[in-house]
Amino acid sequence: MVKRGQITAFVVVGLLILVVIGIALFIGQRSVSQSKTTVAETVSYEALDVKNYIETCLDQSVDGAVDYCSGTFATGGPKCPDYEPDIAEKVEEDFCDCIEGCTDFSTFKSLDIEVKSQPDVQVIMTADKKTLNILMVYPLVVKKGDSEFVLGTVDSPFSTKYELEETACVQIDVDSSCKAKEAKQVEILGLRLNYNIGDKVAIGGSCIAC
Repeated sequence: MVKRGQITAFVVVGLLILVVIGIALFIGQRSVSQSKTTVAETVSYEALDVKNYIETCLDQSVDGAVDYCSGTFATGGPKCPDYEPDIAEKVEEDFCDCIEGCTDFSTFKSLDIEVKSQPDVQVIMTADKKTLNILMVYPLVVKKGDSEFVLGTVDSPFSTKYELEETACVQIDVDSSCKAKEAKQVEILGLRLNYNIGDKVAIGGSCIAC
């Protein structure tokens, strides 16, 4: 017959084993959790690199678009008569040259970057006609292992600004409908434009005659 002291010893040993197993499981779970957190933090930092890369391309595309829209055709007409939407269209075109096909992220070797849709750019000129605000919806999912980070959504688009440094109005004689009463070449907001008598002196639907 087993003595009471022996039973007590078995119980104590059993409890000790359970405690050791519990501690081991806790440490293991904590280690896995810390590992996942580290991976997630790494992805968020690398996603910031992707964001900076995209916005650098966006800046370059805006520079090129404004430069293009500053010119005129051989006939003297402006290349971008609908200034804001025309610049937006040109930005989209140039952006997909900067990032080839808008899908080439091969420079980021350790990441899997999934493009959800093509870039959709909106250009808004401020009321004083001195600044262009550019927003680009271009949703991407940046993945690494089991972690992922989303960029460029409607709620959080890529963005940049372009400061227009030229004078904010055109010195030209116009009628009550903002149509030129004289033929004249002018420079405004980085644009060089030729107006003929009867041409509308406007950008983005707003009269820009002084």
